[in-house]
Amino acid sequence: MQGRSEENFFTVAGAKTNNLKSLNIRIKLNSLTAITGISGGGKSSLAYGTLFSICKQQFNQLEFGAYDYATYSVDSFHGSLPAIALTQNNFNSNPKSTIYSYLDIPSYLYSILPNDDTLIDHSSLRLNKPGNECPQCEGSRESLSLSESLIFDEFKPLEKIPFKCWSGANLSKHTALLSAFCEDEGIDLKKSISELSVQQKNLVLNGESAKKFKISFAFSGKRRSREERYIGPIKSLVEFSQSEKASLYDAYRKFSKPSPCSHCDATGLNLSFYKKSKVSGISLFEFLKSPISEVVTRLKYSGKSQPSALKALVAQLETLIELGLGYLSLVRQVPTLSGGELQKLRFGQICNTSISGVMFVLDEISSQISTNAHDLLIEKMKKICANGNTIVMIEHNHYFIQSADQVICIGPAPGNEGGYIVPYVAPEHSVLERDKEYKSADFFPLPKVSKNNVSNVLASIPKNAITGICGVSGSGKSSYAAAISEVFPEAHYVSQKQMRGNVRSTISTALDLSASIATIYSKNTDMAKELFLPQPGKLGCCDVCGGTGVVDFARTFEKTIKITCSLCEGSLFSEVVDLIKVFNMNVKEFYGSPLHSLPNDLVVQSKKLSSVIKIAEALGVSHLSLNRKIGSLSGGESRRIKLLQALISPSKDKILIIDEPGAGLDSASAVKAITHIGDCAAYFKAILVIDHKPEILDRCNYILEFGPGAGPAGGELIYSGLPFSRSRAV
Repeated sequence: MQGRSEENFFTVAGAKTNNLKSLNIRIKLNSLTAITGISGGGKSSLAYGTLFSICKQQFNQLEFGAYDYATYSVDSFHGSLPAIALTQNNFNSNPKSTIYSYLDIPSYLYSILPNDDTLIDHSSLRLNKPGNECPQCEGSRESLSLSESLIFDEFKPLEKIPFKCWSGANLSKHTALLSAFCEDEGIDLKKSISELSVQQKNLVLNGESAKKFKISFAFSGKRRSREERYIGPIKSLVEFSQSEKASLYDAYRKFSKPSPCSHCDATGLNLSFYKKSKVSGISLFEFLKSPISEVVTRLKYSGKSQPSALKALVAQLETLIELGLGYLSLVRQVPTLSGGELQKLRFGQICNTSISGVMFVLDEISSQISTNAHDLLIEKMKKICANGNTIVMIEHNHYFIQSADQVICIGPAPGNEGGYIVPYVAPEHSVLERDKEYKSADFFPLPKVSKNNVSNVLASIPKNAITGICGVSGSGKSSYAAAISEVFPEAHYVSQKQMRGNVRSTISTALDLSASIATIYSKNTDMAKELFLPQPGKLGCCDVCGGTGVVDFARTFEKTIKITCSLCEGSLFSEVVDLIKVFNMNVKEFYGSPLHSLPNDLVVQSKKLSSVIKIAEALGVSHLSLNRKIGSLSGGESRRIKLLQALISPSKDKILIIDEPGAGLDSASAVKAITHIGDCAAYFKAILVIDHKPEILDRCNYILEFGPGAGPAGGELIYSGLPFSRSRAV
């Protein structure tokens, strides 16, 4: 470590990571620092890419005894300390991972000695152990049932083949059998399934002919003849469900919809086994299944004396309740948690530790938290700092920012034009005009749905408009949206899940732009298209990294990491393309430039590329380059790239569902994003937006509010109407 600084500060001189402009930063220890600014301005580059990365590298060097490849760029630093990063990214995809295992609840329970109120079979503490899982669903928590809406179009004539499960090489054979069967049964092929009698419908869908029909059909370009029985599509799929052949069972799953397993109450547990064990008078099944808030209440007021391990567990769970997570159950699967929920789960663990001398880096901890819980969350952070720790939080919420001991604002613009320290200015809230009144003809009904705490909710929303879904944390907003996406065939759900990819995944591959760019350069140079594709074996691709921009680096004999390719410097292309320029830019520079700075003379040559850049500008991601790695995106950037994917392919039959489009955005950028989404609403059947931010909800055309509380106390539709006709819980 180099440089000098005052005591009680972590200082960095000349920070140039990504777009940072040689910043000099002083983080006061044992205090709360807010890093804010315009989206894409460089907040994450400072907080995670520089401050956290410095600390991580220093302590990895101590642990492994070897110099670790530095991903940050600074002149000097002093006063680094142990650091923990709490991001909003949830990469956990293991369905066996639960809050119970994540918080290591078994370690508490193992310490409790059996008595009249607590009787635990230690073998039951491993939920995924064979024999502990539900015998009906085998721990999957759901049962599958065939969905008619997925299998066939009930309004399409039989002669037009309405069965979606009939496709591929066997389509001609199925068609011939259907025609022969209907002729034999006297069923009119010109009728749709909805026009058939109950008996005829059952024959077509579930029947099997008594005799074999001699048919002629095309298969792989050849004409074939065969005698076969007709088997209805639903009957065939039911048979597939019992098959041990993976391809047939996958076909059954494709045309089925999941529903919660009624045998285990969607817990995946063996009820008879878990109802025998008990914790302080509560059956272990209820302990795992019930909302955390209910579990704590029953434990605290059971009138039973509690061992120290149980008291420690109650204290841990009480913190989660204070953070607004009391509606969750211990058996809740970690992959189903939002990024914000997972971050608060980890934050809850920090709140109950006596550790000191650590720097915690948080990513918009205020997200997904109702305003009535803000003071408590700030109080928790202040207490952590008072215990001798340092918190650096990326934040857009003004209430949180003004509560910080130190504010660093990065801007003034996204991308290369940002990266400077600028004055922090509190956002201004504009007064909006009242939206139009909707008539009954402007609405269409959504299906009645149930999921988690949402039970039999039926709502209607306006066509070609934005409907905001709001309510307190845990009230059922995301559950309702997920349920709609599951039952509505044309729904597209932009969830909070981080985009996943491999070493080749970039903005260009995510948006399927590589071929379009290669075509532009090929047409303008009369050179081969493959010269401009960053793919292995192509003429212009970097030979060392194969167009990935990174290579393996053996840090120690145990670990290998990815580092930037030294030959192409992460540009994906070799020097072969350097002198091949169109409008004064080669393809390497085209991929490496921010989207908003690409030459218009080139962009207009591709309708898709033009559309992508226009939407990217509105969503606040035009500072990204085409060669930017998907894995390097922040949670907010990842979500908006997923939203961009949806907006470039609109459909009047599609319902677009967006979970927190304002996450990771400053107020002005959030307004710009929701305004553009509103402009796109006319091209969709409807758009549903889940959010807490007033600047998002105020610009929706209609509101569905869930509540009144969280978990079992929520799940009800308590308001539907215009945004300005009541005081909204956000």
